[in-house]
Amino acid sequence: MSLSILRIVLVLFALLNAVIGLAALTVPRRLAGAIGYELTDTAAFGEMRAVYGGLFLALGVAVALALQRHDGAGWLMALGVLYVGLASGRLISALLDGPVRYTLITLLVEVGGAALLIYSSLRLEDVG
Repeated sequence: MSLSILRIVLVLFALLNAVIGLAALTVPRRLAGAIGYELTDTAAFGEMRAVYGGLFLALGVAVALALQRHDGAGWLMALGVLYVGLASGRLISALLDGPVRYTLITLLVEVGGAALLIYSSLRLEDVG
């Protein structure tokens, strides 16, 4: 994959993360409903805004920043490791709790995200 196309894919990935984050911060009940959650108290809203909101917004911003930095390859590797962590949690959930459709879809997205970030890190390091 050419570096130009890789950078475009990374920008789209950053935007996807940021949009998910912004949605969780601004309309948490709507996002929760879309993924089958019900937010029943203040703690649940806080958790949705923190994990799905703040974390995913920060992931999107961090990917975008990595593309602007001379040491961005290291940033992308670290973000890829975070995505490996997300995917690991999904895999454990699928194995222990049962493989529901949502968990399997998000597992695939997170494995894809981890692969994209780690591949990008290695690719940018080779040319950097």
